[in-house]
Amino acid sequence: MLYQGIYTYGEYLRIYVDEIRARGANPLLLSLTSRKGRGEDGKIHPSTDKTEVIKAVAEEKGVPFIDFNSAICDKYNNVFDSAKVEYLYYSDHIRKRPSAISRPPLRSLCPSWIMT
Repeated sequence: MLYQGIYTYGEYLRIYVDEIRARGANPLLLSLTSRKGRGEDGKIHPSTDKTEVIKAVAEEKGVPFIDFNSAICDKYNNVFDSAKVEYLYYSDHIRKRPSAISRPPLRSLCPSWIMT
C-alpha cells in the first residue's frame, strides 16, 4: 500500500497493524517506555498520552497490548533503588544506557510468554 499525507499517531499505528497482517504476521502493540521525570511524591508515574492511543488502537484492531509503561514504572518505584534507576537513563530522561538494556532486571519486565 502506498500512503501519502500526514497522519496522527493512532492512524499510523492502524496502518502498521494492517500492513503487518497483510504480510501474514501477528501484530503486538506495546506502550512506550516511561520517562525519568518524577512527580512531587518522588515516584515515576506512567505517561498516559500515547499509552491511551496505543491501547485504543489495540482494542479497535483486536491486537494484544502490553503496557510496558506501567510495568516499568512499577519496577522503578517498588523494586529498584533510585540510584539504579538514575544509572539507566542518559541525561535526556528518555533513552536508557545501551549496556543496561540487556541486563536481567529489565528483561524481567517482559511477560514470560514473550521470552520463550
